[in-house]
Amino acid sequence: MDTRIIRRENIKFLAAQYSTQTAAAHAMGLDDIRLSQFISGSKNIGHALASRIEDKIGLTKGSLSLPLIAHLRQDDAPYNTQFQLLAILSVTTLPESDAAALLHLLKRLI
Repeated sequence: MDTRIIRRENIKFLAAQYSTQTAAAHAMGLDDIRLSQFISGSKNIGHALASRIEDKIGLTKGSLSLPLIAHLRQDDAPYNTQFQLLAILSVTTLPESDAAALLHLLKRLI
């Protein structure tokens, strides 16, 4: 799948987690119009912007480009969360404190 489509689907999913699109845009460091453009597909999210959004909302670098976030289903949440965390680990190196926090989360899910 094309990275532009993956990022758009992930942004849609993440924006839907907020009470309003304005709240989502604010959390991501964007204005409403720009977030709307990304969601509609009229504008694409480049690598640098994806990285800034990940920083703003606390995602691991590269997460917005993974085809996992947008495909999480509520009924499979523990399985999907484990799968997503393992996929993120496979593409990034975490600082020791993050690795310890992640290990704690994985233990709670198992």
